[in-house]
Amino acid sequence: MKIMQIFLRVYSILKKKIKRYGNESQISNMSFRKRGKKIHIGYKTGFITPQNIIFHDNISLGNNCLIDGTGGLEIESNVISSSDLTILTSSHNFKEPNALPYGTDYITKPVHIGKNVWFGMRVIILPGVKIGEGAVIGAGSIVTKEIPPLAIVGGNPAIIIGYRDKEKYEKAKKNNILLSSIRNNLRCKNCKLDRLTRDCMKCWISEKSDK
Repeated sequence: MKIMQIFLRVYSILKKKIKRYGNESQISNMSFRKRGKKIHIGYKTGFITPQNIIFHDNISLGNNCLIDGTGGLEIESNVISSSDLTILTSSHNFKEPNALPYGTDYITKPVHIGKNVWFGMRVIILPGVKIGEGAVIGAGSIVTKEIPPLAIVGGNPAIIIGYRDKEKYEKAKKNNILLSSIRNNLRCKNCKLDRLTRDCMKCWISEKSDK
């Protein structure tokens, strides 16, 4: 029993440290071009050339992501990704190489991600891509070209497989129903719990929608 208590205590301490490392402490010492409010960075997520990255507000990046700002990157507000997201803004020059298998110089192209975009697990964004507001990028997608607003895409290369319901999207947007806001609530008004459950989230969303 004593060994188990010691183990749980050590685990609790490590868990808190990992959470801090994955949030403010990891990015507080980085020099981003712009950093908005409420930025969550997952564990083991890394950055290349962060001084060329613009973060707006309410952004959540999952664990083990790789974010390349070499060619310039802007992520607008309320963007959420699952784990293993890769955003590339630079690539090797293999068309006019001064060495093999590719040249020593880089080709850089900026990436822009609109508001309210959701990335599934293990998505790859290639240099020069623009992703429109409210788009949903399915797990495992490799995005090679511009994605229009509210599009649902998937595959390699990613293709449009549908669109979100614009009326419902605009309603949620008008009522300012943001998942980040739901997660940041520390207490459910209905259930009086310290942590929000999925049922509490439904209550909160319903309450916002009725206003």
